[in-house]
Amino acid sequence: KEAQIEYMSDFLIDIETDYKKKKEEFADLSRVDLQRRIESILSEMDSAESGLSKAIEQSRTLATEIHKLDMQISECVMMQNRYQTLKSQYSSDIQRLTFIVEGEVHKAGLPKITKCPFCDGEIKKQEEQSCAEAAKKEIKRLLPQIQDLEDAIMDVDAEEKQFVSERDRLNESRKTLEDKINSEMQPKLDELRDSLVKYTQAIEARKEEAVYSRLD
Repeated sequence: KEAQIEYMSDFLIDIETDYKKKKEEFADLSRVDLQRRIESILSEMDSAESGLSKAIEQSRTLATEIHKLDMQISECVMMQNRYQTLKSQYSSDIQRLTFIVEGEVHKAGLPKITKCPFCDGEIKKQEEQSCAEAAKKEIKRLLPQIQDLEDAIMDVDAEEKQFVSERDRLNESRKTLEDKINSEMQPKLDELRDSLVKYTQAIEARKEEAVYSRLD
C-alpha cells in the first residue's frame, strides 16, 4: 500500500514537472503562435514526406535497374565461356589436323616401295584422297570459325564492360541517395515529428492552464 502511494506521488510529481517544463519552454508564445507553428510544421512534414517517398521510390527503381544489369552481365559471362569452350575445341581440332598434315609431309620424304619384296611384282597405286588434303580442307574451314569466335568474344567483352560501367554508376547514385535518405531526409522528418509533438503538448498545456485558472 505504501509502495502504491509512493508510486502515485512520484507519478504526480513527474506530471507537474513536465507541465512546468512545457509551460516555461514556450512561455513567450501565445496559443495562436503555437497553432501557427503547428500548421507550419505540418506543411513542412508534407513536403518532407513527399520528398522522402520520391527518394525511396527512386532508390527502388535504381535497385531494379541494377538487378537487370547484373543479369545481363551474367549472360555475357555465360556467352564468353561458351565461345571460349568452342574456340578451345576448334583449336584442338586444328592442332590434331596439323599433326596429320605434318605426318604426311614427313611420309612423302621416305622412299616409295613400288615392288613387292616377296614376289618382286609391281605394287599398284591406290587412287584415294590423301588424308593430308582432307585435313588441310578441314583446317581452312575451322580457321574462319575461330576468327568469328574471337570477334564474338571481343564484342561480348565490350558489351559486358559497358554493363559493368553502367551498373557501377547506378550503384554509386543509389549509395549517394541512400546516404541522403538516412543522414538528411529521414532525420529531418523525425525532427519535425518531434517538434509537432512538443508544440501539440504545449497547446494542451495552455488548455490545462486555462482550466486551472477558471477553477481558481
